[in-house]
Amino acid sequence: MSKFLKPDRVVGLIFMVMGGLSLIEGRKLLPFRTQGVAGDDTFPFFLGFIMLILGACVAFVLKPRNLSVSWPKGKAARASLESAGVMIAYAILIPYLGYAPSTFLATAGLLHSIGRYRWPICLMSGAGLAVAFHFIFGVWLQMPFPMGIFGI
Repeated sequence: MSKFLKPDRVVGLIFMVMGGLSLIEGRKLLPFRTQGVAGDDTFPFFLGFIMLILGACVAFVLKPRNLSVSWPKGKAARASLESAGVMIAYAILIPYLGYAPSTFLATAGLLHSIGRYRWPICLMSGAGLAVAFHFIFGVWLQMPFPMGIFGI
């Protein structure tokens, strides 16, 4: 690895890029502000600014550390791949099954793959979380979510 591209510097630069993208997204949302100081653009602006500052600190201010990084092996690698598969399936299933059923399946799958809980616990927890999210975001906050084939 080159002397300039230490792992800390790469992570700091990635944070700076992500912060810049967040600032751009906040700028796109600025016309949607209806009143007052805070609007849809406030969080992306705040997040982008913080990420730029922290990324610059990690990339250029803090002293780089010499850490060895290795890919996970065995059970950790399997859990990582299963989790990635569950999240990809979640993104694919949301338009077809709807938010609540997809969240139920994804939560149960993640609890099983990461936490190694038994399936009954995963299914009950997934159902509870999906119902809670449905009522908080769908009913109380009235956020529009994909309804899917079940209409929920």
